[in-house]
Amino acid sequence: MTPGVLSQRVCLLLLVMLIARSAGAQDQGKSSPGVDQQSNADSKYGLDPGDDPDNHLIIPFMKHIGSDQKEFWTYPAHLKIKDLKWIAPTVGITAGLIASDSWISKQIPNKPNQLSRSLNVSDYSLYSLIGIGGGSYLLGEMTHNDHLSETGLLSGEAAIDATGVAYILKGITQRERPNAGTGDGKFFQGGQSFPSEHSTIAWSIASVWAHEYPSTLSQILAYGLASTVTLTRVTSQQHFSSDVFIGGALGWYFGRQVYRSHHDQTLGGAAWGDLFPKDDGEKTRDPRNMGSPYVAVDSWVYPALERLAALGYIHSGYLGMRPWTRMECARLLEEAEDRLADDADKEDAQAGKLYEALQAEFGAETARLDGAENLGASLDSVYTRSTEISGKPLTDGYHFGQTIVNDYGRPYGEGFNNVTGFTSHAVAGPFSISVQGEYQHAPAISSDPLSVLQATATVDSSMPLPNGSSQVDRFRLLESTVGFTFENVEFSFGKQSLWLGPSQAGSFLFSDNADPMTMFRIDSVSPYQ
Repeated sequence: MTPGVLSQRVCLLLLVMLIARSAGAQDQGKSSPGVDQQSNADSKYGLDPGDDPDNHLIIPFMKHIGSDQKEFWTYPAHLKIKDLKWIAPTVGITAGLIASDSWISKQIPNKPNQLSRSLNVSDYSLYSLIGIGGGSYLLGEMTHNDHLSETGLLSGEAAIDATGVAYILKGITQRERPNAGTGDGKFFQGGQSFPSEHSTIAWSIASVWAHEYPSTLSQILAYGLASTVTLTRVTSQQHFSSDVFIGGALGWYFGRQVYRSHHDQTLGGAAWGDLFPKDDGEKTRDPRNMGSPYVAVDSWVYPALERLAALGYIHSGYLGMRPWTRMECARLLEEAEDRLADDADKEDAQAGKLYEALQAEFGAETARLDGAENLGASLDSVYTRSTEISGKPLTDGYHFGQTIVNDYGRPYGEGFNNVTGFTSHAVAGPFSISVQGEYQHAPAISSDPLSVLQATATVDSSMPLPNGSSQVDRFRLLESTVGFTFENVEFSFGKQSLWLGPSQAGSFLFSDNADPMTMFRIDSVSPYQ
């Protein structure tokens, strides 16, 4: 299984879980007692002022680890729609990193002395953090310094918690390391790369220590060492970027949970509140800073909006700026709504039907333009398509053209072809993610005759190479993008498709059937006036 396949399944699983959870939250939203009970249950995982944390070795220590693990493994059952604020960017960043892991790894110098130096730095940095944690406990016990003793004990608890989960995930994913196999980081190959236990341990200790002693110097020391471990695990080619990202996030999570649950507030230390501040209901929301995924380039939305523009109801829909985001489509729809209201006496039936269809599609985005919170997830479509091709199709676009063009690089062959997939997206404040994945089936394709191969090789000044392919049966991620929007400028990373001009009839029409490209993109999503 390729890294892309795992990222597809991770994204699909989390999105389905979030959609189900958000639907349940909406159904229960009218029941105040239920909501209050859940809120109270969530707040009980932690100490009230004056409670005894019982931070001692052996039995209390083991009980704490048990409660930490229970909280972690049962956490998905307590997810709410508001958790998209951190789940959306985390899933999107992870999927993007997994998709680009192999490329990033190949950019790193691989001279033996450089790899050895990075490996030593990562090991000694981690040993330093472990020494800080263990030494804090021993010195605290010897000097009867309860604060120092608690710091060491909670650091060890967080490290054990995080390491245990990391090794379980390693056993499940079995990802190859960058220096093993083909270097592509294939999953389920018996490897031990995902996630990085070095990063996990480093960030679990650092996050506890930096909050027990929140001075600038101690935070620089703790987080600096943890960041050094994370970076050098990649530069030593022991782990991929996604391995250390998830490892660091896992360690930071357990450091946070352990500190919030077992820290004695009478000893000092910094407050560690919620991941995101609560909305007081009076916050002014700016649509220019709302994350929004792009509408797929082959969507029915574009012809519908273009028709409204042709009828004179949209004046600022610049075709050269496509693909448009969902928020931009909603803005264009509001523009059409104003002109439809002005021309109510015309009773344009075609424009009215187009507007109603588009309003049904972008109702949530229209509400966000009016100040609603930009938070939600959606399974946009589930589709299937079957194609029967009689005769040998053209698949060599470089020399002869292609039978199917502008089709996301989907495979096809003589006989029965099928694609079955889904599209979905999620938004949380300035963040957005979009995913399109599908199962693809295509028959095998035989190679061109030797005479044809020799003729093309002569033109290309190369050796004749067979160009056939075997039968394709696979699940594939067509597009997956994470984005961040600020002042109507969207920063996005992932597999994306672009328009080559104002229409699909570009210069590559006779041959182009390319995969979406992995890209980092900076785009002004609305025109300037």
